Amino acid sequence: MARKFLLGLLLVILALGTAGCGSGPIVVVEAPTASVDTEIDKSKYIITPDTSKPNNVPIEEDLSYVDTAYMMNLMKINGPTSSERTSYEQYPSDWTFVLVDSRPAARFKESHINGAINIPDAQFEELAWMLPEGKNKMLIFYCGGLDCHLSPSSAHKAKELGYTNVHVYQEGITFWKEAGNYLVTTAEYVATLIGAERINDTGKKPFLILDNRPYNVYFDSHIPTALSMDDKIFIEKYMAAMPVDKGAEIITYCGGFF
Repeated sequence: MARKFLLGLLLVILALGTAGCGSGPIVVVEAPTASVDTEIDKSKYIITPDTSKPNNVPIEEDLSYVDTAYMMNLMKINGPTSSERTSYEQYPSDWTFVLVDSRPAARFKESHINGAINIPDAQFEELAWMLPEGKNKMLIFYCGGLDCHLSPSSAHKAKELGYTNVHVYQEGITFWKEAGNYLVTTAEYVATLIGAERINDTGKKPFLILDNRPYNVYFDSHIPTALSMDDKIFIEKYMAAMPVDKGAEIITYCGGFF
């Protein structure tokens, strides 16, 4: 019963996730500050690869890149929730872009950027049906970081399918976290945390699952081990109770994607 309830909870926000691969600066000049348009001119964005780290994936002239500041502004414009989305396999159709995580499914389930769909690069051909029908829709691919080759590889494959507005967020998960942004997890990952074997394993770090719905809703049903911390009174009542360890894994959830 608990597992069915887990799978029914549609949105679980992961405040501290697992890092991807690598780090190092990509310099992108002048991130957008107003509305983002699918016809946005990318010619003014100057990308400078970091040559000090030999493992970093080289910048390719035939690909368009965006950085963390651009992504954060894009998210701000489109908003954190979607009234159209009902599953992690479905991109938010009311957003102006489609965000694609090119990493393996297990990494996506554990932690990913809000709103992303998962099309692992190794399975691109069989999962390409998840992409939008319109070939001019903005697509942004990301993976683990500057030394991860999966997102540029997927971007090339999307262009070969005829998509004309394709971009790579090469800084990926690593820079997204370093900028202070949260990550999203899934019911499948949470289910691995609350089993007796994991709970009783003294070698595993503790975690917090926080139910941010009103208490009467929490009282009726909630994820096992979750603590009730109503978002409306979170600052006044619960903020001081947060772990001293700033690296602790904290998972918050509410009622769904909306």
